[in-house]
Amino acid sequence: MDRLRVALILVSIAIIVGPIAGTVLIYRDNLLGLVFPKEIGSPSNPSNSSILSPVSSYEPPQYINSTFDNVSRTFSITFNFTNPYPLALTVKSMSCNVECTAHHFGLGTASLASPVHMGSGQTVDVTMVGNWTEGAINHFQTDHAGAKTADVDLVGMTVDAGGVNLQLSNRQTVPNVPIP
Repeated sequence: MDRLRVALILVSIAIIVGPIAGTVLIYRDNLLGLVFPKEIGSPSNPSNSSILSPVSSYEPPQYINSTFDNVSRTFSITFNFTNPYPLALTVKSMSCNVECTAHHFGLGTASLASPVHMGSGQTVDVTMVGNWTEGAINHFQTDHAGAKTADVDLVGMTVDAGGVNLQLSNRQTVPNVPIP
C-alpha cells in the first residue's frame, strides 16, 4: 500500500512538473516569452511588437485652447490627441502639476475631466481641469501684474491608459492660459 501511494505521488509530481520543465526548457533563451508573447512584445522593448507598434509616427498632443472661471478659480486646458496604435485606447485618468513657465512656481494640479475613449487612429479632444491655488493667485498678482494670460508647464504627468500606468518626465508647455 505504501509503495502504491509513493508511486502515485511520483506520477502526480511528474504530471505537474514535466510540462512546466519542458516549457521552460523550450523558452530557456527567452524566458520573457513565457509571459509576453511575441505579438505583444516585451516590457523592455515594446516597439518590437506588432500590437504595440504605432500605426503612424507618434505626434505629441496639440494644444487647442484654455479657459478660466473667475468665480470657481477653475481652469481647463484642451488638447487634440491622435491614437497612434492599431487598438482602441481608453485613457481612464491623467493628472499633473502645473507650474509657471517663467518662474517654475507651482500653481496647482490638473486632471482629466472625464475618461476618454479613442479608436485606432482616431483623433479626440482631451480636457484637463484644475484649480489655481491661493499661492498661484498671489504669484499672478505680483509676478504677472496686469497680464491676462501666462505660459504654464504641465509636469510630472501620470496617465492610466487601459490599466497601463505611465509616468511622463517631460514638460508640456501650454501657452497663454487665462489667469485671474
